[in-house]
Amino acid sequence: MKLPTFLKQFISLAMSLFFLFSCSVYQKSSLEELSAIDKKALIKTNDNKRLTYYKIVKKDQEYWGQTKLKGGNFMETKIYTEQVSEAKKKNTALSAVATASLGLIPLTILIVTAANELDYSCLLCGDD
Repeated sequence: MKLPTFLKQFISLAMSLFFLFSCSVYQKSSLEELSAIDKKALIKTNDNKRLTYYKIVKKDQEYWGQTKLKGGNFMETKIYTEQVSEAKKKNTALSAVATASLGLIPLTILIVTAANELDYSCLLCGDD
């Protein structure tokens, strides 16, 4: 079964928007700063593992990464500072701007393509 061109483009747009809205932009920070703010954090370890946390909490001079679980509960994982090569905080404003601007491009292409695919002959001429 062959899918119509419009349906292929719609599926491609839907998948693109899904991936675009799930991306985040991060900026460099420190564990100390991350523990003082309630923002999503990205930790890169010395062995190049990327760990994403809902937020970072400092307890008794130790850092803990909180991961949000279903039901609103949190799981805490200890962060060993000697293993951290880079810490980043989510840049909420830039993430929103990037998502909005990148999402508009495929949406505009889809609208223009859909408008070109429609048959306006019967609407303009009265033909059936």
